Amino acid sequence: MVRLEVIFLGTSSATPTRSRGLPSIVIRRNGEFVMMDCGEGAQRQLFRIGSGLNREAVILIQQLHDDQGTRLLDRH
Repeated sequence: MVRLEVIFLGTSSATPTRSRGLPSIVIRRNGEFVMMDCGEGAQRQLFRIGSGLNREAVILIQQLHDDQGTRLLDRH
């Protein structure tokens, strides 16, 4: 049986709020890790779901807006 999880790390638009980060989605499937969009603050949300940053992952960047993908390596 395939275990598939879709986790919304952020669902806000261009301005994050206390309860909603910028767009970012993680798909976990049998140990594989795929991240889409990577909005600002996605790293913090990865720690919140217990994943952290020290893992091999596929990262899908749909568009190169400043708030989706280009801030992947932010340090805050």
